[in-house]
Amino acid sequence: MEKGVRIQALNPFMPGAGKQPRDLVGRDGELEHMERLILRTQIGLIDRGCIYGGLRSVGKTVLLLQCARMVAVQLEADSDRDRGIENLFRELEMAALRVRTPGLGERLGDVL
Repeated sequence: MEKGVRIQALNPFMPGAGKQPRDLVGRDGELEHMERLILRTQIGLIDRGCIYGGLRSVGKTVLLLQCARMVAVQLEADSDRDRGIENLFRELEMAALRVRTPGLGERLGDVL
């Protein structure tokens, strides 16, 4: 075995490049801040954005991917147009229920 390969194998720095850890711990403050930003945006309050900085492999990408999951609505395509539209409305309704923003359902109905 080459010396360089052994040195690389012993290097404790193993960047995850955004791989989701088994448990996302110690980030409650950041996750609550993201949730506040999302909720404020949903009710039309303009807020300042935030910048996540830090050394490599401390979890910046994992936090941003978690934020994306918090705001995403998952839909499955359907070849039947009417059923696809029905699925879309059902998923939007479920997303609105998860957020529990007062009046959001009515506002969505007005827009759609």
